[in-house]
Amino acid sequence: MPAARLCYVSPVGFVGGAELSLLDLLTHLDRDRFHPEVVCLGEGPLVDHLTALGVPSRVWPMGQAVARLSLRGKRSGLGRLLPAIPGTLGQVARLAAYLRKAGVRLAHTNGMKAHVIGGLAARLARVPVVWHVRDFLGQGRLEDLVFWLGARVPVRIITNSQAVARTWWERGVSPSRVVAVHNGVDVERYEGRDGDAFRVSLGIPAGVPLVGLIGMLAPWKGQMEFVEAARLVFRSAPQTRFVIVGEEPYLTDGHGGFAESLQRRVMELGLGHAVFLPGYRRDVPEVLAALDVVVHASTAPEPFGRVLVEAMAARRPLIAADCGAVREVVGDGDAAVLVPPGAIASLAEAMLALLKDPERRAALAEAGWARVRQQFTLEAHVRQIEQVYEEILGVSREPGTHATAWVAESREPKGEA
Repeated sequence: MPAARLCYVSPVGFVGGAELSLLDLLTHLDRDRFHPEVVCLGEGPLVDHLTALGVPSRVWPMGQAVARLSLRGKRSGLGRLLPAIPGTLGQVARLAAYLRKAGVRLAHTNGMKAHVIGGLAARLARVPVVWHVRDFLGQGRLEDLVFWLGARVPVRIITNSQAVARTWWERGVSPSRVVAVHNGVDVERYEGRDGDAFRVSLGIPAGVPLVGLIGMLAPWKGQMEFVEAARLVFRSAPQTRFVIVGEEPYLTDGHGGFAESLQRRVMELGLGHAVFLPGYRRDVPEVLAALDVVVHASTAPEPFGRVLVEAMAARRPLIAADCGAVREVVGDGDAAVLVPPGAIASLAEAMLALLKDPERRAALAEAGWARVRQQFTLEAHVRQIEQVYEEILGVSREPGTHATAWVAESREPKGEA
């Protein structure tokens, strides 16, 4: 039988953690059984990555009224939802028509706006849809609407952690609909990398201590707290340098201008020569190889934290904010130094302690490397996702072969919301 056509819906065109995880999945998806394509609801470099993978893509940008809706930062209220309704309905109708015409067997959405638009479109087209939820939802009317839809629209909700899954169970969504699948990393991609070129690009010689934070620039990711902690570290260890890698992708309410605020604060503190903001980098393994300590500093509950598994795969000592799913990823302290979220003094103390203790850094690095190889491989992640597809579509492999047997038509799970 021909490969099942899958349509992934991304709410954005930039490349953040969710998009990197999607690219990893598409890279290793069994193309003999599944034919993927992607609809991007925003413009950006994601399409270039998809083209390099040989994955067909279409860009259908959301209108500004839809794009600016936010469930983080300054949350959008129902008043901002009303102007977005016409554009949302137009996107739903367009996507539903495409799903029907293209013969898509399963839709897979990869972000909150994609869940709503892609989910409603799939229901309209009578195509089963999987929501891949990679974030926590808070309290509010928009959030209530998303939870309500989640109990009715997707046939499965995949979460990136048990912590996120619990929030859906607590809101009445049947556990039979929700499955937690941890993100995975291609461990070999991080082996034996050379960070010298990255250091040279910043003008930082080998041997100079370098502490880094990697991730999209957003207030809740803790870059401002990292800068404040860097000021405290610099007082005691002025030879130390710091780098914040990432860009500000959000167009949503409450997020604009954060990168400028961050750079301005660096200059106000007199750290322009010590704190670097090189922007987005594709060469994350090489960036990690250049760092002596990796910092995760989220101030709000972390749904997963891709940088955590990347740092462990790269054998880098790690400091992590103890929030959300962080302990689920790094354990209780063997693979990372845990600090309270938002605690600037504690973060600075942890940085200084690790910079002074090479044996502790080495022990953390080895423990993290062992943990990621045991629990967070990309192969395991992809296989678990494929198993969800198989259950929904009724696809199975003949024992001992790579053949595919189509045993049933698409169906919804037995579990009720």
